Amino acid sequence: MSDTSRTEEAKFWSDIGGWVTPASKFMELERELNRSNEMFRKLNIHSLDLTDRIRRLEELVEIGGRMADIGQKIVHQGGEDMYWIRKLEEELTEWTTAKEAKP
Repeated sequence: MSDTSRTEEAKFWSDIGGWVTPASKFMELERELNRSNEMFRKLNIHSLDLTDRIRRLEELVEIGGRMADIGQKIVHQGGEDMYWIRKLEEELTEWTTAKEAKP
């Protein structure tokens, strides 16, 4: 089996030059290649967008975990509430700043 089966199917014998494949077949294949390349480019861009979104979600999960830890300390640490409340505010400020910086 040939790796260029469609081109092989389109060729014909010419007394002038031997086996010939019409330009129209090459043009058809080139159009198909261009469409495939465009689809690949769009999928690649979409993939990069999804990768960026996943990374941002992972960061949010990490920040959420840190905020939950601080919240637990506020509940269980009598007398040091203001320290932990300030710590939680810092985390929220960091998260808000990071969120606003990203599209």
